[in-house]
Amino acid sequence: MTALNIKTTVVICVGYPSTGKTTSTQRLYFDLANDHQVALLTTLSIRDSLGLMESLHSETDRQKVYNQIVHLTNEKLIDGSQIIILDGNFNKQTRRNAVYELLPRFGAELIIIECLVSGMEEIKERLSARQKNPDAISNKASTMELYNLIKDSSDPLLDDQFPDIPYTLLEYNTETQTLKTTKTNHQGSSILKKVTESLKRSASPQSEKNAQAFQCVKSFLFDIGGVLQSLRWEAVSNELNDLKPDLTMDAFRNALYFEKEKGFGLYETNKISTSEFWKLMAKRLDINPSEAHRLADAFGHLYGPTDSEMIDLLSEIKKSYPLFILSNSCPELEKAVLKNHRFYDVFDHVYFSHRIGYKKPSIESYLYVLEKNNLKPHECVFIDDVAKNVSEAQNLGFFGILYLSPTKLRKTLSPWLQKKTK
Repeated sequence: MTALNIKTTVVICVGYPSTGKTTSTQRLYFDLANDHQVALLTTLSIRDSLGLMESLHSETDRQKVYNQIVHLTNEKLIDGSQIIILDGNFNKQTRRNAVYELLPRFGAELIIIECLVSGMEEIKERLSARQKNPDAISNKASTMELYNLIKDSSDPLLDDQFPDIPYTLLEYNTETQTLKTTKTNHQGSSILKKVTESLKRSASPQSEKNAQAFQCVKSFLFDIGGVLQSLRWEAVSNELNDLKPDLTMDAFRNALYFEKEKGFGLYETNKISTSEFWKLMAKRLDINPSEAHRLADAFGHLYGPTDSEMIDLLSEIKKSYPLFILSNSCPELEKAVLKNHRFYDVFDHVYFSHRIGYKKPSIESYLYVLEKNNLKPHECVFIDDVAKNVSEAQNLGFFGILYLSPTKLRKTLSPWLQKKTK
């Protein structure tokens, strides 16, 4: 197939528990949402909405979840979504086929990203990390028993018979951050290029920096959501159960990021008022505008607890370096941060996008922090969980680090920790 007339791109992120599937999906979602209309559909959100979080081992209930994600995918295709991202194990060929069968009549392109890791030690480490915060629904699949159950019942992706549409199968090792194409029938679309660029951008920890560059570092700049505190979209939707019982965390998130630069992007930089933005959200979610304040209150529950490993790591860094925060934020999230003031007291200053008028990945946001603290880019380490934010900081000269986990961050930061303890 050579001629491309693509109207919609469907991206399916597949993989066993703890292979980095959901982390990669969300990173891709946030990268693409700046420039495109993107809908994210996750089996986690569907399982939660169906009340099936306590039956992870049930094959019958698992099939109910996949039936629903196919139904929702069809709805998004009918609505004309530009990009639809699906996040799930999709371990059985029949479940993948159910999605494939929808695509030809919508002129859709298919991109499948198979997430994997190199060895079982990494899987065990990730499952163990999930067990430390069992209350988060994203951490429910945390046992080797469930991992093996899903793996042993899986059908190989390479055996799939793809429909007569443009398709590409990518293999993404989330441990080594390496990407390769394993099967395709075309030379690539603009969306495929952006998908591969986003995933490849994740794989640039700047290990080529020399010893002198390490010595120049004078400060550390952190993101909040997804780094210092987890994102709990389910907590937001749960706060609204009485207002809109069928509201899922996917639906809230998709409404928030729909045409981002005409809505939430403006709110993050204080270009529209609180009242304007939440009334816009109420309209998108088909909620009475008089209840818009309820949406704002619920959004304040987005941040989860702070990881104890991160607390210890920050304490170590603080002994020798000033700490700063640069966060894409809004009044509701700032309020949530201020409630956790004992933790954030370790930082010398917190810069919120809605306060400074600039948001990542704009150059102005990084320069603002540097100018306020008389720093140069090469004197600052920047840590964020969004690849585009990291790459833009790297382009300016920062030592940029893509956040994956507290353990991996500690390992990456070891040159500075070791330097100061000698």
